[in-house]
Amino acid sequence: MSWRGSDSGPPSLISWDDLNKSVSDTCKNLAQVEDQWDQGMLEKKLMDFLKKASKAAGPMEIRSQYLRNMSWEKLTTDFVEKFYEGFWNTLGDRPWVDHHDFHLCIGAGIKYFCPPPGLANVPDDEFNHRINVAVAYAFDYGRYYYWSRDVIKTTLTDKRSAKTVRDAIDKARENVMKECPSTIAEFLSAWIGQTVQNMAVNDQNPKAHLREDNAAPLFNAIAVEGRGLPFLLTQVWGVPNDLDQQISALFTLAFAPFPAVRRGMGGKGGGPPGNPSQQALHDMTSWFGAHGALGMPGGLGQGMPALPGIPGMLGIPGIPGMPLQPGVRSFPY
Repeated sequence: MSWRGSDSGPPSLISWDDLNKSVSDTCKNLAQVEDQWDQGMLEKKLMDFLKKASKAAGPMEIRSQYLRNMSWEKLTTDFVEKFYEGFWNTLGDRPWVDHHDFHLCIGAGIKYFCPPPGLANVPDDEFNHRINVAVAYAFDYGRYYYWSRDVIKTTLTDKRSAKTVRDAIDKARENVMKECPSTIAEFLSAWIGQTVQNMAVNDQNPKAHLREDNAAPLFNAIAVEGRGLPFLLTQVWGVPNDLDQQISALFTLAFAPFPAVRRGMGGKGGGPPGNPSQQALHDMTSWFGAHGALGMPGGLGQGMPALPGIPGMLGIPGIPGMPLQPGVRSFPY
């Protein structure tokens, strides 16, 4: 009986000794920078990752039948994803985490535990390239989730919308990574744009979930501390010196179509305290800038038609969802 635990799986393309040597060679270099385990423990854990990753090919009892309908490309991608699940759960805190190369032992693991039909005829260069492509995505995916959770938790100030914001950010990043942007600027533009779109589904105002003054600092922290910038792009381009300016400009553009959101009248809910007139003046300034105050009663103007909340006024022209009055338009429009 083989180390795999059963002879019912597909025939191995390499021997146990070949697999063991590949794992040993990989761990030999890592052992020099690993400060918690010796080389023997590293080899044991790496072998365990490979064995568990072989579940991508289905249970051992029906593995041959399962693999019959799976291409070697699909099996390779699924195997790599499962391998890095175990890797990040166990070794994510290691200082060498961004400086390793497992592609040879991953290839050996596939050939020993679960070789799909036809793999024996695939040139090594083509097989190794497929592994590296899968590794680039799976490693970056696990890296982001490993580091970003605590960053989002500590940086996002509005805890009521934390899940909505986190899901919008994660979903957007996952979609953008599939498109493989070639520059950090392209990545940031797509990531931030899709995040705002995700929060705006069903005609929602994304500003109700993510404050404008918190959006840029949050993304700055996620991009760097949370490893949100793609690993390979940072290796090629580095982290931009003007990252905070790029992020701030992109949020200004993405948030521009949406009106400001009022967040309460003082106290913990935010917003200035005071009487309704003071609150109305604050709202007009928030919605329309300094020009909004010109038309306020007691301000520099003679009063603005269609101010909400004041008897006889029917709404603000120019704001989506508010009725427009013929011949009346608000200052910025």
